[in-house]
Amino acid sequence: MELSNVSTYATTLTGANDPIGEGLSLDISLNGPGNGARNQDHPDNLTVRDADVVFLYDGADVGGTRYIGSTYNVVFFSFGFEGINDAEARQTIAKRLMLYYQGGLVGYVNTLKDSKVYYIRDATVTLLGTPYTAITNEKGYYFFSGIAPGEYTIRVRAEGFEDPKDKTVTVHRGDVTEVSDFVLQIKPAQFRGVVTDQNDQAIGDAGLLFVGRGSLEGINYTDTTGFDGRYEIDVAEGTYDLRISKVGYWDETIEGVSAWEGGSATWVNVTIYRMRHPGNVTGIIDYEETPLEGIRVVFLDNLSVETDEDGRIPVTMLPAGNYTVKIKVVEGTAAYELGLKSNTTHIEIVEGETTWINMTLEAGAVGSVHGTVTDNTQNRNPIEGAEIELVNRDTGTPLGKKGITDKDGYYSVTKVPVGDYYIRASAYGYTTQQKVVKIVQDEDRTVNFVLPPGEEEIGYLLVRVNTTSGLPLAGVWVTLVEENETHMIVVDKTNTYAQYNFGSLQVGTYTIRVHGNGILERAIGGIEIRRDQSTVVDVAVTVISPVASGTVRDIDGSPIAG
Repeated sequence: MELSNVSTYATTLTGANDPIGEGLSLDISLNGPGNGARNQDHPDNLTVRDADVVFLYDGADVGGTRYIGSTYNVVFFSFGFEGINDAEARQTIAKRLMLYYQGGLVGYVNTLKDSKVYYIRDATVTLLGTPYTAITNEKGYYFFSGIAPGEYTIRVRAEGFEDPKDKTVTVHRGDVTEVSDFVLQIKPAQFRGVVTDQNDQAIGDAGLLFVGRGSLEGINYTDTTGFDGRYEIDVAEGTYDLRISKVGYWDETIEGVSAWEGGSATWVNVTIYRMRHPGNVTGIIDYEETPLEGIRVVFLDNLSVETDEDGRIPVTMLPAGNYTVKIKVVEGTAAYELGLKSNTTHIEIVEGETTWINMTLEAGAVGSVHGTVTDNTQNRNPIEGAEIELVNRDTGTPLGKKGITDKDGYYSVTKVPVGDYYIRASAYGYTTQQKVVKIVQDEDRTVNFVLPPGEEEIGYLLVRVNTTSGLPLAGVWVTLVEENETHMIVVDKTNTYAQYNFGSLQVGTYTIRVHGNGILERAIGGIEIRRDQSTVVDVAVTVISPVASGTVRDIDGSPIAG
């Protein structure tokens, strides 16, 4: 094709946050003004040779772009091709251009303890001067996408850690910038206390385990009491669950103990109860002769263990008597992926003897779903690497496994427990699509997806949850649903700051639902997400007055009926 004497028509797009935006959604004609477009002769008489990016249609050059300062110049060349007058073709070019000019940021937040790296979850990562905020996951990972090229300052904050220095990074178009790790310093604090029995006698050699909460999740501290029952341990500032154990005594757990930097040590004194006439219990849990790791074996409300890699139940000491033991399949384990069912058994503990629990778990009622994911072009090209996620419609709980499409766009998710699910397909550069599927026992359902290019019509939402008296509430569930209920976004719990940041959302109207243990569920509808605007919603919930419960024991630690 001869490219000499090419006449050009262009529209100029400006703005740092959304430079593509409206201009590329206009109808741009090849033959001068028309179809509602605002076309003008480009002052530089741009040719294909001068363009930063050249777009092809049916193998021919039909348009190009140049980036000058903060201005994007988008040009369609006038060759008389009718194809470029097709709205779908122009929209496809627009979407590709948006992806080309935007970039992303990824990184990790961690800390060092005893020369070992620990990930920090629930850290808040902010791009200063922008509406962008991210919360690190359980691997300390954060990710920003759809960021305009330019220089940004990143700030990280996490409970229990010193504030690190901000970092300045540069986002390049069409590229994801990897940010060097934020390595946070632990704020020092201290716990002290005494462990005694029910007769106020000091317990030496008792084991203590401080399990970190929130940003400290995964960071644990251990200690052992001295002969006088005393302990003293340095920890990172923050909140912990304290677990105390001693052979021949009932394990004890104290939840939510806190120690803070700069003050005096936090004292936590603990009483543990001696077991009466104990025996032992152990055993093996398997499936078709394959040992199952991570199965939770519950003997009492406050006493449970998990099977090891050999499927073995750790030897556990219990007072003599009869027990109803619950064998629970834990989400995320191999047993859960196989769709195995939890079970219950009854045992008798005899003084001085070992009781065995050997159990083979059975598969529950499961089905499967498969299909293809393609783009919405005429050829329906397969999309490789698309992610398939299923969410239970009744509970809002995501299935513990996902499907990934292969080079042919094919996916399959097997051993899915029966029930009604939202099934979502998502891929970089495409609009996420959601459907509903009913999983039936021993049936393989087919669900295909055709994904249009990604939408640039996005806004931002931050939800803050407090009690009606104004106290922040961490650890409650926040669910977002489109008002037509075709798209449900299931999220984790609010972070330690009682917030959840949804990041970017498609423009539209949503309903927020806040729920969890100890509070009255509350729903707020009519939440408008507007283009390029950040919306903050404060949700006040009513706390349900707690009901006291527990176990009454005699001086030997045995439960007292009646």
